[in-house]
Amino acid sequence: MVKNNTLNTRGDREKENIMEKILVAEGLIKQYITKGHTTNALNGIGFEVCRGEYVG
Repeated sequence: MVKNNTLNTRGDREKENIMEKILVAEGLIKQYITKGHTTNALNGIGFEVCRGEYVG
């Protein structure tokens, strides 16, 4: 019984750690999008592709 409890506790702790990492990642993504970086990055990629097509 002790082993099972230990395993469950460890599993719960790992789940909590994963959830915390996911929340942090979501926060960072939202910050990034809010600052407009994602749009600029996507536009940049679009322009690079277009330039490549026209030049090539």
